Parts: sequence; structure tokens; C-alpha cells
Amino acid sequence: EFRRVLFRSLKCMRGVYLPDRHERRSTPIYDEALFTPGSTVRGPAVIEALDTTIYVPDGALATRDPLTNIVLEDLR
Repeated sequence: EFRRVLFRSLKCMRGVYLPDRHERRSTPIYDEALFTPGSTVRGPAVIEALDTTIYVPDGALATRDPLTNIVLEDLR
């Protein structure tokens, strides 16, 4: 089920400038509205919402918590 949710929330791949790498790279773009509690994604990635955009840097993990917050964790 987790992989299906993550796959459904993937909108596209897009060229994004990654400031931590100083380069443009094809990066997965996720739809925040479909990013359900318990979903996680490793960076680099972008999570797009109607009112904000969340950049998940390389070496980080974004997780939707039970209260629907998106929490970033540094894995390095």
C-alpha cells in the first residue's frame, strides 16, 4: 500500500536547481494533497501544495505525521 500511495502522489520529474549540489537535476515532484500520513520520501525531492513548496534536500527524509505535518529529518 505504501508504494502505491507514494506512486500516486508523484506528479512528475522536473529539472530543479539543487542548492546543496550547485546543479540542476531531474527531481521527483510530489503532490502534498496525496501525501498521506505515514508516507515518506528521501531527498532530493519537492513536495508541492496549493500554498507552499517544500524542498527535501539530499540526505533528508520527509515524513507525513499523524497530525498531517510534514517533518524533515537529516539522515546524515
